[in-house]
Amino acid sequence: MFGLAEESQYNSIVDNVLVPNHFASPHFEWMVYNAMAMAGRYDEALSRMKERYGKQVANPVRSTLTEYMNGGGTENHAWNAPSTVLSKYIAGIAPTSVAWKTYQIMPNMAHMKRIEQRVPSVQGDIDFVISRTLENLTLELTSPVNTVALVGVPKKYFDISKISINGKVVWQNGQARNNVSGVKFVSETSKYINFEVDPGTWEINAT
Repeated sequence: MFGLAEESQYNSIVDNVLVPNHFASPHFEWMVYNAMAMAGRYDEALSRMKERYGKQVANPVRSTLTEYMNGGGTENHAWNAPSTVLSKYIAGIAPTSVAWKTYQIMPNMAHMKRIEQRVPSVQGDIDFVISRTLENLTLELTSPVNTVALVGVPKKYFDISKISINGKVVWQNGQARNNVSGVKFVSETSKYINFEVDPGTWEINAT
């Protein structure tokens, strides 16, 4: 997390330390999930999260996560990591400047087929839904005023030939079209096709 390990060492650290050892308190557990996500090991992070917090989540008398892994202590504790990690790394929503004036959405769905996330930012609620089938990917975003969002359409699940935003084709076979007001094509990377969007409600469809 702090740059001491080389990227070539990430998988060894995850496989030999973070996957087999489950001794962390909630205060350290969040660092484990963040490190696994930084290594791109989202499925393993989710698996560990389910194992570590499964009993608390399944407990019908609680709607929050407790201070200690065994269910003791205060009943809604800020040290608990799952909701923050799910929001930042799985839904992929994170600020890129002060006060959420700019932010990014870079989803990493892992094995999931649908993710729904609300982030109550200082600028207003950010509502995001992503769902996928074998041939279609849909992202729905309501972005508050005074913000600019960088939205990445993930390329992991199938070869994307066309992307539409609010019903208009904005990218097809590697060629971008800046033909939707409030939307700008930014870049294509190995993982995402990226668009910058202004405040408003957007539906992005990739096939």
